[in-house]
Amino acid sequence: MSGVVTATSSGGRDKAVGGRVRSIGFLIHSVSFGGPDAIVLNWIKTLDRSRFRPVLISFQTAHGEEKSFVDAAVRAGLEVKFVPWSRRKPLLKTARAVAKIVEQENIGVLHCFNYYADFVGVLAKWMTGVRIVATMWMWGDLGWKRAILQRAERMALYAFDEVTAQSHDALRDTVQPFLPAERIRLLICGYSEKAVTLSREERSRRRKELGIEPDDIVLLHVARFWPEKAHDVLIAGFDEVRKQRPGVKLLMAGVGPEQPKVREMVAGRGLDPWVRFLGFRPDLPEVHGLADIQVHPSRREGLPLAVCSGMAAGMPIIASRVGGIPEVIVHERTGLLIESGRPDQLTQAVIRLIDDPEQRQRLGQQAQTFLRDEYSLELATAKLEEMYEEVLAR
Repeated sequence: MSGVVTATSSGGRDKAVGGRVRSIGFLIHSVSFGGPDAIVLNWIKTLDRSRFRPVLISFQTAHGEEKSFVDAAVRAGLEVKFVPWSRRKPLLKTARAVAKIVEQENIGVLHCFNYYADFVGVLAKWMTGVRIVATMWMWGDLGWKRAILQRAERMALYAFDEVTAQSHDALRDTVQPFLPAERIRLLICGYSEKAVTLSREERSRRRKELGIEPDDIVLLHVARFWPEKAHDVLIAGFDEVRKQRPGVKLLMAGVGPEQPKVREMVAGRGLDPWVRFLGFRPDLPEVHGLADIQVHPSRREGLPLAVCSGMAAGMPIIASRVGGIPEVIVHERTGLLIESGRPDQLTQAVIRLIDDPEQRQRLGQQAQTFLRDEYSLELATAKLEEMYEEVLAR
């Protein structure tokens, strides 16, 4: 797996226009497709091609952890270039491969995502002089291994030409002595997917295929299977909901290393008949159309795209008051907020919405309006393009 490999859809690469186009590299280490991965793809798809040409660079591993991300990129008509990666963390080898792409593609800015991409980006800058940008999603207590990586990442930020954050919460947590808040730029993720309206017959048919009865209330959880997503809180809260309101089902969409453990939690509580694991779903807007309430009881977050997707679908959402979530879920206006790690509060909020269809409708409509008017992908991409112009001009 040395060198550079290219996978491309039939759409191919956009052509430069009048010599004014600048190449922007997007370097990402994806281990299971989630919100940050989708945000990167959305930004790339929306970039003004008369000004910028994106070059998407993905780490490639022997076990193919990046496959879901790459498949999504190719479906979106994007070209993907690969650089080698392994469990031995070959930073220097990978940086040389990235440097080669930087020189071949005449990349002016290299935008890095995830710890190892940031470390490799710093090395590639030293090798080529390319300007580098980092985007911070969240910080927090995520185990000792990731604590070490976070400490190393904070040190690496010294070398970046621009440091950005996805939410005000992440921005505040990124501040350190050499990096005051005024030097960190907010880049909202934005969202543009439209709601998919299923006919009554289609919705009934697809729900029936999942073992959902016509009168069942369906909860939807969309997240990678990672510890911070608090699947234990979700399962404990859902178990109590089911005891109080038997006609309820839970759909879980996502992939990740914690999935076997979560399946054991479900089986251990005897919840298999009421829970469905959907895996990675590229048709997420249609999946939203099958559910009635979205739940997102995370312990740590940046600003999850899964929540934005539910808002775009006009769903009533119950989410933890963590990270950037309160920036889009305003309690009692665009959704309901609960405290992190409180399955009892999750249960109470779900039962409240089950028993109040009018409130479900009101919260969903107000969430949809907020996303359209104040958090659009077009606004997010305009801020991204402005940042690239400023970094290139330095």
